[in-house]
Amino acid sequence: MSGRFLENTAQDLPTLVRVFRTVAWVLGAALLAASSCKDNLVKGNTGPATFRASIGTNDLQANGASTSPRVGATSADGRFVVFESTATNLFVPSIAATEIFVRDRGLDVVENISQLAKFNAKFLGGLGANLEICTTPAISPDGRYVAFVTKNVLVGTESTPQTIQNIFFFDRHTATLSRVLPTTWPDHDMLVPSIGITATGTPLLAFQSQATNLGFSNAGATNQVYVADMSLATPAITLVSRDMTTPTTIANDNATIGQISADGTTVSFGSRATNLTADVLPPTTTMIFVGTIGLSVTVELVSRASGATGTLANGDSFIAALSADGRFVAFVTRATNLSPSPPIFSIVVRDRNPAAPTTTFAAGDPDGVPIIFGIVIFDTVSISGDGRFVVYHASTDNQIYAVDMQGGRSLVSRSTAGAVSNNLVAFTTPVISGDGRWVFWNSDADNLVTDDTNSVQDVFGQGPGRF
Repeated sequence: MSGRFLENTAQDLPTLVRVFRTVAWVLGAALLAASSCKDNLVKGNTGPATFRASIGTNDLQANGASTSPRVGATSADGRFVVFESTATNLFVPSIAATEIFVRDRGLDVVENISQLAKFNAKFLGGLGANLEICTTPAISPDGRYVAFVTKNVLVGTESTPQTIQNIFFFDRHTATLSRVLPTTWPDHDMLVPSIGITATGTPLLAFQSQATNLGFSNAGATNQVYVADMSLATPAITLVSRDMTTPTTIANDNATIGQISADGTTVSFGSRATNLTADVLPPTTTMIFVGTIGLSVTVELVSRASGATGTLANGDSFIAALSADGRFVAFVTRATNLSPSPPIFSIVVRDRNPAAPTTTFAAGDPDGVPIIFGIVIFDTVSISGDGRFVVYHASTDNQIYAVDMQGGRSLVSRSTAGAVSNNLVAFTTPVISGDGRWVFWNSDADNLVTDDTNSVQDVFGQGPGRF
């Protein structure tokens, strides 16, 4: 009897989940719209507020550290927030590992995505019996899809677990799980996922990898940036960090931290490669590129001063973030020649408007990006869907700020009452929602919300539109 029940449950799971999601989606959207901000102890507050996002249903604070990703932390409307956590009290059953959670702020509920994926694998034909650590999640702009990294074989034919990190792709509507390489395993880690949704609803997954078995010659196992069409049973993989003349030839140097725009049209990344553009690049200088996805990929160098052929950056540039349509690119740079009189470390925004491309100074950080043992350790920058707001972490005072490109800067990392964060964590990965109304970041501060007594890092949020 129990075996037949499990079999029937497995067969009916996608249908049951689909019905539940449809009802919950509509209800949750109405609740969020009506309440503006229903999170933690600020429930019932209809105005802007600071709150914890990494909490369980009914405001249960996590008993383990939680971290949001540097890209893809939230849906475009700020309703869904994805994070990884070692907490064991946010979902039952739970295990002593890092797991992936999605908080639906509209319904005040939390889903354990890695446990749902494990259930999917166990009862729908996969091999996943043990759950390895799951990290680096990303959620799609519409909140439907979640990607995450793990060594566990949740679907496929390999033994479990593996020694290489793979990216899995979970559809929250249908409770189905997939991966980029359905019948094999990457021979090098696949990392830094981000998800875009095309105008026709096709989910595209951007990632970086040194893998040599993705269909492109990469004998040197350098990091390259790719996009996979996850609507297909066997996802079609497109090389983004490609030679300017040969679409199947990889960049001749590492390409890293790719981020796809919300509409799936463009992917930004950093590289020192010299075969991506006809420009003569400064030696050993990391530049920011944007690949436009279409019938073929075209690559544009954007770390340059105003103008289509503006002066190239005279210093390294890192951590690019894209507006929803890929028109605006925000990035951190050590260059001093991209805008009038910038400090040695600054954040600039490139407007890729083909009629008149411009590069504009957004913010400066005199202390700059710390360098440890000769390795540049950098934080993150994020930009709203319309390109108006930029949020970043300032190393000078270890706080989160939002810049309005139409004028003004405001402190984000503060409590609803205005208390400045007493955070001690250096890498806080602030992310702004596509609609520009919500900011999320990591912090071990205990003065941002009342009754924060768990003594671990949490994911905080602020909004709507307080900045």
